[in-house]
Amino acid sequence: MLCSPRYLLKQEVPKIVRSVNKQLREKSIKTKVGAFSVLKELVIVLPDCLADHIGSLTPGIEKALCDKSSTSNLKIEALVFTRLVLASHAPPVFHPYIKVIAN
Repeated sequence: MLCSPRYLLKQEVPKIVRSVNKQLREKSIKTKVGAFSVLKELVIVLPDCLADHIGSLTPGIEKALCDKSSTSNLKIEALVFTRLVLASHAPPVFHPYIKVIAN
């Protein structure tokens, strides 16, 4: 039986999130911008795929937006990703993290 590409990608979401979280802890701004680009594409292709992973992604979002060393490009990528996630996931997914996201 053949599986659809979306099904196969959805199976890889936990691994992708783990890898992206490692990249978001790197010092390189370009690496962090790239990590948010991957997450944006993932949400576009698989809306609601990050519902179980918002908690693990929140520290990376917060650091990108609040860190003094963050560039405007990184902040824009983080904000665009956050907007996409907020638009494509159910509101209850964000309830535990709303204070961090809203800061």
